[in-house]
Amino acid sequence: MLPKIGNGVALDLGCGVGVYSLDLRKIGYVVISLDISKSYLEKVRSLRMAWFKVSRDDEWKWYLINANAEYLPFRDNSLDFILCSEVLEHVPNMFKALREIIRCLKPGGILVLSIPSSLSFTEKFLSGEEHLHKIIG
Repeated sequence: MLPKIGNGVALDLGCGVGVYSLDLRKIGYVVISLDISKSYLEKVRSLRMAWFKVSRDDEWKWYLINANAEYLPFRDNSLDFILCSEVLEHVPNMFKALREIIRCLKPGGILVLSIPSSLSFTEKFLSGEEHLHKIIG
């Protein structure tokens, strides 16, 4: 789902432990890993440090931000790529978060968005109470 070569600034919104952030950095994006969880961001910090030791990459091309998806701390039309994978079902006001995503994405920018279907096996039988929204389809 990622382009072969990244150009510009990518936001991994709700980055979790940072696996997709690492992939975005590897293909060339300047990466912003954003999560509301400070403990997840500590895991991303460890992953980032390991990557820089192996690759000798420029550390200042990968940023970590503790923030809420409903209030993104970016200027309008400032991001080239936004990845929001399995996040919106956890956000209290997912429509507010979507408006923020649209506000921050540059015209012609790329948005990769995924949400679990309420009809999927994992959603029906494995996910816990942490999902605030159920998306049918």
